[in-house]
Amino acid sequence: MAPQKAPPPQELRKEMDAPVLGLAVQATHRRGIATGALFERHWHDHLQLMRVRKGHLRMWCRSGAVEIAPGEVLVLHPGEIHFSENCQDPRRLFDFDVVKMDFAFLESARVDACQLNILEPLRTGRLVFRSLVRDSQVSAHVSELVQEAARREQGFELALKGASLSLLSLLVRRHVEATLGAAEAARRNSQQERLGAVLSRLEESFRDDIPLTELAQLAGLCESHFCRVFRTLTGHSPVEYRNRLRIGAAREQLFTTSRPVETIAFECGFQDPNYFSRVFHKLEGSSPSEFRKRKSGEMRA
Repeated sequence: MAPQKAPPPQELRKEMDAPVLGLAVQATHRRGIATGALFERHWHDHLQLMRVRKGHLRMWCRSGAVEIAPGEVLVLHPGEIHFSENCQDPRRLFDFDVVKMDFAFLESARVDACQLNILEPLRTGRLVFRSLVRDSQVSAHVSELVQEAARREQGFELALKGASLSLLSLLVRRHVEATLGAAEAARRNSQQERLGAVLSRLEESFRDDIPLTELAQLAGLCESHFCRVFRTLTGHSPVEYRNRLRIGAAREQLFTTSRPVETIAFECGFQDPNYFSRVFHKLEGSSPSEFRKRKSGEMRA
């Protein structure tokens, strides 16, 4: 019996929004999103495509850190853990198109060749598209879907389904990265699930100094291989990732409380206030005290 796809951690699963008129496809344009963290780490059952209109988006996914420029399209597969941030000047805004396809919308009541040869391999991770697609026709198809969904003219339901299938055919013809056997697909999915468990462990216990050996064992990898895979997935070493979590918690306390900086450092897991200040400055571009003053000034303005 072929190995079954191992699901990623359920606590990170994100549902599609309620479908429009029973259509399990969504195409939207999102405007005015500022820099910083755009999406927390999550995954979903549907296929998702993101087309940048303005700004530059950095996404962490199965391919590691991927930067998407205007007109480019990012493809996110079902079950693919990902998170992102806007990586441009914080004074500028950012927008993008999103297309979400639920395979239930595209499947027929009777199993056909499309379902057997394309949709089911996509669902189970055996058919893999490139993460970053630079293709003007793919970009135009995403734009067409967004426009159809926004106009909702008579027959838009058919137009959405037709454009979705046409978009998938372009990806299949031009942008397949790999066609995997069931065993290899299951291995990759299992590895991603284990790494998801590592990230959850770090996020739950970021104040603790968890030994690298413990994290590697949780991932089922040797330490050296684990560090390489972890950096590919997140763009950071385990220590750097933990420090970013600690600094994120410290930012919240600096902004919302009047606790002394040293107290906040200890509460967020830093035993040395000087090291905390150095890490904070590296990630935020200012000292903790300067950050607090600047945020207080912004609130009064």
